[in-house]
Amino acid sequence: MKIFKIGNVISNEEAAVIIGKHFSNVSDKLLNTLQLQKKVSDHINNDLVYASIDQKIKELKPIPFQSAINFNINSKYLKFLIVPLSVLIIVFLTSPKIITEPSSRLIHYSNHYELEMPFYLKVINDKLEVVQHDDFILRVKVEGEKLPEQVYIKLDNTKIKLSKESQAQYSYTFINVQKDFSFQVLADRFLSEKYKITVLPKPIILDFEVDIDYPGYTQKKDEKFINIGDHIIPEGTKVSWHFFTENTDNIQLHFDSIIELTQNTSNKFTWSNKFYKDYVYYVSSSNLYLKNSDSLSYTLRVIPDLYPQIIVEEFKDSVFNNRLYFRGSIKDDYGFSNLKFIVTSSGEHLKVIDTLQINKALNLQEYFYYFDLATLNLSSGNNVEYYFEVWDNDNINGIKSTKSQIMTFRLPTINEINEEKEQTNKQLKDELEETIKDVKELQEEILIRFLINGFMEKDTLFTRWIILLKSWLTRKI
Repeated sequence: MKIFKIGNVISNEEAAVIIGKHFSNVSDKLLNTLQLQKKVSDHINNDLVYASIDQKIKELKPIPFQSAINFNINSKYLKFLIVPLSVLIIVFLTSPKIITEPSSRLIHYSNHYELEMPFYLKVINDKLEVVQHDDFILRVKVEGEKLPEQVYIKLDNTKIKLSKESQAQYSYTFINVQKDFSFQVLADRFLSEKYKITVLPKPIILDFEVDIDYPGYTQKKDEKFINIGDHIIPEGTKVSWHFFTENTDNIQLHFDSIIELTQNTSNKFTWSNKFYKDYVYYVSSSNLYLKNSDSLSYTLRVIPDLYPQIIVEEFKDSVFNNRLYFRGSIKDDYGFSNLKFIVTSSGEHLKVIDTLQINKALNLQEYFYYFDLATLNLSSGNNVEYYFEVWDNDNINGIKSTKSQIMTFRLPTINEINEEKEQTNKQLKDELEETIKDVKELQEEILIRFLINGFMEKDTLFTRWIILLKSWLTRKI
């Protein structure tokens, strides 16, 4: 009523006197200002009065409100606070929720607060996180004296029933989770607070390429493979990997040691190396959230360069035994660098090397060769050894060679030649006598057959006599 000036109210001068008493800085300055304002209304030298009023206003501006309060006088009322403060302290110690929960709800007025329920719904997962594209099993436990019959998940506007695993535990599996989402647990008419499942981006290898750079000497054409990690390669081959990824910060290749791949662009990783032995290697990817979550296993088989192979067959002239004829074949995995015929004699201190013409790029081929030992002018009684030797074209470990079997030839002495001639003549004489004997037997056989064929039909007794004679002659011969 006083604010709206209903009934008896004090005048401005009376109010100024009261204010002057409470604020020592004001004193009678406010009252004097009001009196000057009254003179303005009486038209007494207005300019001078206005100047005085402005000066008084400047003096009245800085007035602290607390200067009107005398704490010493009010301290006597502190005793009345002992009882309510004691009650508040006791309540706070015994049941703090009575004070904290209402206060929190007033302060955080926009938050959701669960309705008081006779049971407690608790999500018991350690973390509400799932790797992208994986499944997530949500586990909910119900605690309390009175448990609900069913528990649901409220997902947007959809209500999904949980599977009951035990009397107080429920679960639900989210299949192939793609992105973050929020949900609430619902039981009877009670709704829990909101929970959020966070999806962790999964490092993924979308595709990869493997470039095979074969050693030049193998004459194999370089190749490129897409999404194929198992390879069989010659020794010394250079292999380059190119991985195209998504949500990936790092790619590792696990050989004898772990190789960190170079990141060319945001989604491409590359690495290359030459290989000289077999490996079973692994490829793993990772990012800020997942370290080597998945790995792929592959085999790299390295084929060493083999030694060349050689086969030779020797033929000798039946008349001129110092004339040698050869036929053979050579084989290698990647070709040849040389094929030579080598003759050595320790007695003559000689070594003859003859290079054969071959197709160095052909892996399997035949060869023919002729050599006359008479060109060596060997002394009688001396031995010579001869063989073929073939070299491959291995540029990794160095050129390797293989020798054929070692063949020998001995030039006979004059005495050995004469003895051989006598032996040959004797053999010819024996063979001639045996031939003469065979001819004589043949003649007797012809005579007997003639007699038998001529008289067999004419006289049976005579025929029997001839048969007996034939048997006797046969045994006699």
